[in-house]
Amino acid sequence: MRQSVRKLSSIPILSPLLWRAEFGGALTGLLLASYTGVLIGVTAVPVWHENRKLIPGHFLTSCLGRASAILELFGFLVPATQFLGFAAASVEILIGIILELRHGRVHSPLHHGKSGWTMRIAGTLKGPIALLVRIIWHGSASSRQAAAACFLVGALCSRYAWI
Repeated sequence: MRQSVRKLSSIPILSPLLWRAEFGGALTGLLLASYTGVLIGVTAVPVWHENRKLIPGHFLTSCLGRASAILELFGFLVPATQFLGFAAASVEILIGIILELRHGRVHSPLHHGKSGWTMRIAGTLKGPIALLVRIIWHGSASSRQAAAACFLVGALCSRYAWI
């Protein structure tokens, strides 16, 4: 498959078309990654509806972080995956702070009970822990994969906590 793409990219006319197709696929993927959050936000569940502007961005960041984490776990330890890992973990920290500062009866499921604990564990794994591991041991392949694994587990817990 990869060889056939290389053969196609060597044809001068097709190379710009392949780049446009890859760019279009990336944009479409980003839109679809946040769409689940949009659907959840427009429901009648109070905590989802109250966070309808935050959830799509949260899901998008989570998807970008998971994509880079999966690539890193499969050995693609390139600067782009490291950058996406840094960016996703940093944004997740900001989202976690915003969610932690929102209080009231509507936001109670985010702070109390099983969903609250799961949300906090998820936020800690995919935010501060993943970012600190990347910062402290940034040159090590095994530490990048450990940070990727933390982000993946945190993202899975986060989805579980929201639903």
